[in-house]
This record gives sequence, C-alpha cells and structure tokens, in this order.
Amino acid sequence: MCQNTNTPSVNLQTAVLMQVQEFVNSGQAFSRYDITKALRQKCNDGLLDIPEIEDTNPGVTNRYNVRKQAVDDIFEQLFANCLANGLPPLTYSFNQAGGYRVFAADPNAVQAVPQPATYVSQPNIPVPTPVPPITPITPTTTVTLSDPEIRRRVGLYMDHCGKIGLAPTLKQIQSAIKRGSKSTGLSYREIANVATSLGYKV
Repeated sequence: MCQNTNTPSVNLQTAVLMQVQEFVNSGQAFSRYDITKALRQKCNDGLLDIPEIEDTNPGVTNRYNVRKQAVDDIFEQLFANCLANGLPPLTYSFNQAGGYRVFAADPNAVQAVPQPATYVSQPNIPVPTPVPPITPITPTTTVTLSDPEIRRRVGLYMDHCGKIGLAPTLKQIQSAIKRGSKSTGLSYREIANVATSLGYKV
C-alpha cells in the first residue's frame, strides 16, 4: 500500500474516470493511450494508488501494471454512458496519421444546469449528494472495436472491391464491416476518414 496517506487509493475503473474528468475539465483532447500513459505516470510518481493492479513481486520495474487494454475497455464503457457516469457528452475525431481516435468534450452538447444543494431544517447544513456509481454498459446492437480492427475491416473490404472493380458507397462500407447484426457505430464521415487514411478514395 501507499505510504503517503494523502495519495488517492482507488480501483482502476475509478482511476480511468478521474483521469478522463481531468482531461475534460482542463479542455485537453485525449486518446485512449493518453489515459493509460497519464495513469502510469501518476502511479510511478506516487500520486495515485491502484491496489488491484499492484505488482508486489520483488525487483519489478513498475509497481503498478496499468495495462492499455484494460484501460481501453473501461473507457469504452464510460464513453457509451457519459452522462450516467458524470461526464459531459464526448465527441471524437480520427487521427489519420496515427490511426486512432482523439476525444474531447462535445462543444455542441447542452450542458446540464447544476441543481441547488438540498438543505435540512437547520440553516447552512447541506445534505450531501451521493456520488452515483459507474454504470456498466449493457450489451447492445453496437460492438466496440479497437482502431486497428476497424482499419483492418475497412482495408479488407476496400481491397476486395478494388479487385472486382466496385466503387462502394459509404453505406456499403458501413454494412460490410459489421459482423452479424452488430454495428460498429461509426458514422459515414468517420468511415470516410478511416478509408482515406488507408489510401482509398471514397
């Protein structure tokens, strides 16, 4: 455990939520890897304690094993339920050079009006409002894919179309990269960005 009693000790899910809130509050755009990198840095600097991923083996280089895939999975749950988890709506753009998404608070979203604190009969004694728990994502008809998998599916389909001389529409690409009845959730613009970044004309 952390020796410094002032260091926050949280589980990984809460740590991811806190880091995303920090990015949003500072107005900083971020990728999923930025979340992982920030958490690793805080743990290494003794600013954050995440007991569930602590590596207690002697001689380890990093005391905490902050795995990118675990952080990505938690973030995707948060992203799918922003408001329920106390986050503003997020939007993202696709970094064509790097092949990944960059997230930021949606400037066009209507912000919730803060509610006044509720008071009991004695003056100046606010009733604390409980913090809502992180809402787990439930299975839907949309499947969350990693950026490399999105690029792989688009590339395979576009290569196939090129071999048979077909110039597919964005709707056809969107349908082709689905598996079963599960949509990727990507818009036409996002699909066009992915295809363009891979060198295809759409």
